[in-house]
Amino acid sequence: MKSLSVPKILSIFLSLLFMFLLIAFPAIYAEAFGGALNLFILTALPVTLPFFIFSSILMNSGFAAPITKLTKKTTLFIFNSHEISGYIFLMSLLCGYPIGAKLISDFYETGTVTAADARSMLPFTSTASPLFILITVAAGMLQNPLAGLIILVAHYLGAIVNGLLFKDVRCKMEDGRCEDVDLDKREEIKDKRQKIKDKRDSINTIRQMRNEENEANCGINLNNTEHLPSSILHLPSNSHLPSSILHLPSNSYLPSPSTVNRPLSTVNLLDIVTQSTSATLGIGAFLALFTMIITMLNHLGFMPANEVAKGIISSLIEITQGLQILSASNLTIKLSIPIFSALISFGGLSVAFQSMAFLSKCKIKFRFYLFAKLTQTIITFFICLIICLVVW
Repeated sequence: MKSLSVPKILSIFLSLLFMFLLIAFPAIYAEAFGGALNLFILTALPVTLPFFIFSSILMNSGFAAPITKLTKKTTLFIFNSHEISGYIFLMSLLCGYPIGAKLISDFYETGTVTAADARSMLPFTSTASPLFILITVAAGMLQNPLAGLIILVAHYLGAIVNGLLFKDVRCKMEDGRCEDVDLDKREEIKDKRQKIKDKRDSINTIRQMRNEENEANCGINLNNTEHLPSSILHLPSNSHLPSSILHLPSNSYLPSPSTVNRPLSTVNLLDIVTQSTSATLGIGAFLALFTMIITMLNHLGFMPANEVAKGIISSLIEITQGLQILSASNLTIKLSIPIFSALISFGGLSVAFQSMAFLSKCKIKFRFYLFAKLTQTIITFFICLIICLVVW
């Protein structure tokens, strides 16, 4: 029998422990799970689901192309990242967690970006929503609008500086070395794309010439060739073209060749809504699960009695629940702002697992995500601390 690894043993142990506690204390954990779902339905769902749907529609409509043209020089100069990263960064600033991870995954699956591109974009495209910072945190928890503005500025500056720190991350990191694996591949893709475009242009030209010739001679329209055998046309069909060529990414950043040049009304809107709903419900499930973990740690007596320490530990697990606990502590506003800002930049394990549900498709490892978020957390804390020292 194959021996189990430590992570698998830990997963089995925690799962059995959860199941036992749910059976032994159903009221406590059902209430915690229900409270988390209620929080998700009232706060996260009304914002996250529409953002997911409309961001997918924008992506399918080619909206990324004009934004990319405006930002590509800036993002290439500042972050040395793929030109589409400017669009992802702006959407992350507007929509918050985990829209940046979702868009990186979407563009990776369409072939627009490589795994190396995805790694280079992650450190500065993982940000919280301004609505969460200004309304939920500043107005609701801290009851200080100025604190919200300071946290927001520090949070965004921290993401930008973190992107600068990872400027040369477009490389292989598994063995501790950095080797550029992207530029040659990108040039190869461009060459292949141009070749297939030239080939299709030639085929269309030949077809048009034959069509005109046959219409003049015998009235045959070669645009309607369903009744003719392929041997007459002597033209390669799509089935004879390599799949790697057929599925090359297009400059319009559309999700798949099947939706290219189709009007917005015929793009699979049902698929967009279904996928967005599924992703949003996954976020709610993670939120509820990690809220239950906090409840379990409290119930088993593993949480410290000190409210500040309890709030910080809880925030590292689930950000909203932890910040609520921390806001009820006796921390001064001058110290609360940098701590809140740092914790929001980290996002908690709940956000980490939400993001990794998308980023794992891009061959991004969990330890790389945690390292990028840890550096962003430290940078944001010191930026926010400096701002607080200047303002207060």
